[in-house]
Amino acid sequence: MTAGLIAGPLGTTLSSMASSQEVVFGQSAPLTGPFASLGEGYRNGALLAFDEANKSGELGVRRVRLVTLDDAYTVNKAVVNAKALMEEHRVTCFFNHMFTNTVRATLPLAVDAGIPFVGAYSGHPDLYRNDQPLLFMTRASFAQELHRILDYLVSVGYQRTALVYYDNAVGEELRQEVESGLVQRGRPLFASAKMPVGGSAVPAARGTADKDIDAVVLGVSGSDAVAYLRMQQAGGRRPAYFARSLVGSAQLHQELGADAAGIIISQLVPSPFKPTLPVARSYLRLLAQRDPRALPTFVELEGFINARLMVTALRKIEGAVSRESLLRALSAVGRTEIGGFAVDFEGSNRNGSQYVELTMLRRDGTFAQ
Repeated sequence: MTAGLIAGPLGTTLSSMASSQEVVFGQSAPLTGPFASLGEGYRNGALLAFDEANKSGELGVRRVRLVTLDDAYTVNKAVVNAKALMEEHRVTCFFNHMFTNTVRATLPLAVDAGIPFVGAYSGHPDLYRNDQPLLFMTRASFAQELHRILDYLVSVGYQRTALVYYDNAVGEELRQEVESGLVQRGRPLFASAKMPVGGSAVPAARGTADKDIDAVVLGVSGSDAVAYLRMQQAGGRRPAYFARSLVGSAQLHQELGADAAGIIISQLVPSPFKPTLPVARSYLRLLAQRDPRALPTFVELEGFINARLMVTALRKIEGAVSRESLLRALSAVGRTEIGGFAVDFEGSNRNGSQYVELTMLRRDGTFAQ
């Protein structure tokens, strides 16, 4: 699927779907640049679910179409995309937008237009205040992920922890939170180093080269995390590595191979490698139909679950689907399960999930829990 393409359900053509039946959701995501692997995964997981719902007749005469536009993790492009989704594509919902800076830039546009904003791939505290009725968060927050990582890191006895983070405002917020969290647990932040998005990893590698460092928290993602880890390995440094879910675990394995083994990553959906929940089994079945050789990924499963949430909401709507009726349907979801995965939008709550689990990347690209 090329960047900026209108992504209809997999295996269907847009001309085969009558416009009167369509429900159009809009996504701005990085399909190029350092986070392209994550953007593609989040989109493709959702497409699996929407395609299945369309083919099965689960939504009656309705058909969901997802329009995905590439923002390359650039705020200006994300804003342009959001305006195009509203004005040209007339979307009913902003769905699965990705990353903090671009989400925070496009959310006000959605609020002004009365468009529900669902499944943002971010965990920034600004998005968890429950003060935006149109905003439905479907993943646990950055703070919840970080607390779980720091609790484990301290409990197993690591004493000298370093942080690699982005040279921007969000990165500085992370540095402050890691430092405060470690101090609360009786540990100092031993070292920290920053790097630019999509830039050189050399300064970050030099800033965390101290041989006494025994653990590193990765606050960078995608190709940036890969570049940093390669420099660490080239220098013969082998501390324990910890990362939040948005690091891009599948990309780490794809590009680093067995050298990525042992990285501990927080995940915000259950493991697709140990599919105990029906939603994970459904995802695996559809993934195998798409590509029997494909490894499942957490980001695809997360996109899949979000799409199943939207299908659940659409089934509650009688009559025409509009931004207003979709908002009412999402608000009526309440406490429910999406194939066994708990979601809670009871009352005015808009923080739908508290799920956090630590996993360790294995040599073969699967995960231990």
